[in-house]
Amino acid sequence: MNLRMRLFAAVVAVVSVALVAPEGSSTAAPVAPRSQRSAAVNPVLNGISCVGSRNCTAVGTTGGGISAAFVEHWNGSHWSSVPTPIGAAVAHDGSLQGVSCPSSTSCVAVGGAIPRAGFPGNLVERWNGSRWSIEPSAQAGINSYLNAVSCSSTTSCFAVGFYDTTANQRRTLVEQWNGSRWAVLVSPSPSGDAGLAAVSCVSATSCVAVGGTVVERWNGRAWSIVSTPNPGSENLSSVTCVSSSACMAVGSYSRRPGLDGPLVERWNGSAWSVVPSSDPGGGVALKGVSCPTPSACVAVGEVFGSLPQVPILEHWNGSAWSLMTGAELASADLPSLASLSCPSSTNCFAAGQTDTHSLHRRPLVEHWNGSRWSVMSVPY
Repeated sequence: MNLRMRLFAAVVAVVSVALVAPEGSSTAAPVAPRSQRSAAVNPVLNGISCVGSRNCTAVGTTGGGISAAFVEHWNGSHWSSVPTPIGAAVAHDGSLQGVSCPSSTSCVAVGGAIPRAGFPGNLVERWNGSRWSIEPSAQAGINSYLNAVSCSSTTSCFAVGFYDTTANQRRTLVEQWNGSRWAVLVSPSPSGDAGLAAVSCVSATSCVAVGGTVVERWNGRAWSIVSTPNPGSENLSSVTCVSSSACMAVGSYSRRPGLDGPLVERWNGSAWSVVPSSDPGGGVALKGVSCPTPSACVAVGEVFGSLPQVPILEHWNGSAWSLMTGAELASADLPSLASLSCPSSTNCFAAGQTDTHSLHRRPLVEHWNGSRWSVMSVPY
């Protein structure tokens, strides 16, 4: 079952006070972890967060019929798999989609899981420097999923995604961690189906979340929808903010039916504007972006319909985007990059997967050292 929401709708201007939880919201009871999964079958990486050049955490999911949460850690010399707990209430299809690490001993990862009884719900796991544990989270609606999380400190995190109502309508979902518990906040949803794919917080009172045609902003009191240029069926999938007045969002737009092009939009503190990206042509979608400074950003994504399939990597120098040359991979591999984290302008880690022609998936991490990209060895 595909838990990740990909359907978004048009923007309408709405402002809501974050005091009342959505329909059917509740807080999940603590989940006691039991035995940890050891074998990783067809694992992929969906999100990555780096505290520095010697400390990164990447999260994802395994396949093989029953999916499970999958975590890898970089200690500056090598990647290693990290055991994750299995909740006693989780039967199957557990997945981690995003991760944020405010320090080397504190990470939060989010996604979703299907319990033994009931509808799919949020999955939140926390790293305390020595082990991962499942954390009680607030549930909303009859079917909810968290796509991304951003922690500006160990006591302030925001997670975003979607939930379904009893009327079978999809709505935006925002949850806040205040250092002791998770709570659902009211977030505006446009008419029709809507959801959020990414979030970036520079402080507890300044966040930006994006998803499809929707862009929302947190001012410390309420979430509100912010208008965007929307060049044509825009689909924003990632955002990063260096400050409250400097953000980059990436995704895709419709060149024509069935063919997407790369989309980059920039926030200057008062308005969003489209920034020309380096476009190789054909079908292109940007999936992740990271900016260590306002004048240094890297974006990753996919070029569709190319043989062999190749990821797209772009660099922002403060005035223009340009294509980067990625690492060479085996001809049998079909690589895809979904997320990245750049601790500095000369140090970036991009995570995703490779698919072989025999449909065998493997985790993929590429590293930028300031001059070139290289493929890193990732055990599983």
